[in-house]
Amino acid sequence: MSIPVDPKTIKAIVLDLDGTILDHKQTISERNLRAIESCRRRGLKIIIATGRAIEAAEPFRKKIGAEGPMIYFNGAAVADMDRGEILKTTLLDKKVAEYCVGLSREMGIYYQFYIPGSGEDPRMILLAERDMPERKSY
Repeated sequence: MSIPVDPKTIKAIVLDLDGTILDHKQTISERNLRAIESCRRRGLKIIIATGRAIEAAEPFRKKIGAEGPMIYFNGAAVADMDRGEILKTTLLDKKVAEYCVGLSREMGIYYQFYIPGSGEDPRMILLAERDMPERKSY
């Protein structure tokens, strides 16, 4: 059973990036840009919810004109980059993170993690033990 939705009650749209508004070339099609702009003209708030890091999502957020709180890291961080503020983080327990690091070292697997910035630079900081090609892609 579906619940009818009155379009007049919709206040925002939440968009994923990879595989949703971005194509396989990591670009936003003109069709998607027109649709997003149409939503904005109707007064809808545009919100991004992505698994990407803030810095990796930022060019796309700016391109589509999304403003206000956005969801990053698969929900582990909510940030308002217009204000330069991390609003909420859900971080792993320190013991869990230490276990994962130890296991990765033991198995020779590349790992990285993010910690919240502080002060005037609220961005998440990428930490990795080794400078591998994977790190450069982030």
